[in-house]
Amino acid sequence: MKNQKGAIRIGSTIITIILLIILVLCFNMYKANYFNGFEKAATKQVATEFSRDSKIKYSEYNSYKLENIEYNDTTFYKEIEVEPNTPYRISCMVKTENVKCEIEGQDGGVTIGLLDTTEYSEPIIGTNDWQYVEYMFNSRNRKKVKISFRLGGNENNCIGTAWFSDIKLEKGIPNEDTNWNIGCFIIKELNVNIEGEQYNLKTNSEDIRNVNLNMERYKEDCYNFSNKEMTVNYEILEIDTPITTITYSDEHGYYLSYYDVKDEIYDIVKQKQYDHIFVVCRMEDEEGKTSIPINGNWIGLGGMDMYGIGYSLIRINKNSNTYTYRYGITNQLPEEVYVHEFLHTLERNLIENGYEIPALHDYEKYGYTEKASDGLNDWYINYMQKNILDSNTGNYIGLSKFAYTTQPPNSDNFKYPIEIEICNEPENIFEEIQAIIEVLKKGNQ
Repeated sequence: MKNQKGAIRIGSTIITIILLIILVLCFNMYKANYFNGFEKAATKQVATEFSRDSKIKYSEYNSYKLENIEYNDTTFYKEIEVEPNTPYRISCMVKTENVKCEIEGQDGGVTIGLLDTTEYSEPIIGTNDWQYVEYMFNSRNRKKVKISFRLGGNENNCIGTAWFSDIKLEKGIPNEDTNWNIGCFIIKELNVNIEGEQYNLKTNSEDIRNVNLNMERYKEDCYNFSNKEMTVNYEILEIDTPITTITYSDEHGYYLSYYDVKDEIYDIVKQKQYDHIFVVCRMEDEEGKTSIPINGNWIGLGGMDMYGIGYSLIRINKNSNTYTYRYGITNQLPEEVYVHEFLHTLERNLIENGYEIPALHDYEKYGYTEKASDGLNDWYINYMQKNILDSNTGNYIGLSKFAYTTQPPNSDNFKYPIEIEICNEPENIFEEIQAIIEVLKKGNQ
């Protein structure tokens, strides 16, 4: 009888130990795989690990860890509900180790932002200790977005490890301001190698004078053309450091993308909280003998952005064409290229907000023609005042006044932020048990 009771006790002890081992294993699995409802995604099915790290973390909770052992584009993300036309701010602490991009000269690295968009923070590469990263965005006409914590890029893959901690989402106050804070950067030297040929082009004093005059006229045009609905404050900054990279596209040929100039200007852009950026660069020498190869004869490119901030490129060409930029008898609108490229940003902002507007380049469709002295002055005025007659409907179309309040969010929108809880960590044993069950369920799916 005693032997039987002893065997029962031993059996119970063994079962208890086994159950404890199973519980510990389950708890460790939970600790490593509980992502608070975040989903995991990877472009390629290669060696990548998603986990919660209990050893390398910024605060009391386990960090979110992405490790690309092979080149890949990976993220964990969560779909959240948002209020339309409202600013939001994603922030967290980020640590990186040996992060490298597969394609040099192309954006990629560790970012936070919105999945399936080009809305993300400036990528981080290399090895870096914990640093604060934030990204502000406007929900526009969206009711849901997917916030993303990423190791990779839209057109790039990365290897290395990234840790994310202290994730926070905040809602700000919608913008009602119609004043735009503009940064105009003059690139004083472009020194690039294209297909084995070296191009070295520098702005001259006349170029710089023209930029100053045209920015002042651009400011006046925005006020007058919009019928006083919007105003502009601007600052002109000269970049002395030579730009040594250039981007190519089949549509435009070679041009300066945001990626080529970001190292020289983006810290200033963030500090000054610019709403829009002009980059002005000489891309042809004064005699027209040396010219960066382009497709067509464009003097400006717009509708681009630098991490959520509107970006326009102004190309300076040879002296015989300076009438393009200089006020005189033959040209009453030398600032036209600045107005035009800026309007591409407003055009894009409205389209992304779900508005239907005439395309900026469709002026002939509505009976407007380019004049020798003042270009498309009449078209811009009516476009900005929503005074273009659509003969098919009898309605007047153009930019809505809403366009003048579509600046990118900045810190002013978050003076009184509302935090939105997206990372509820279990606070007691019951919540942890429930979390373990959820992890096990997902593991069996």
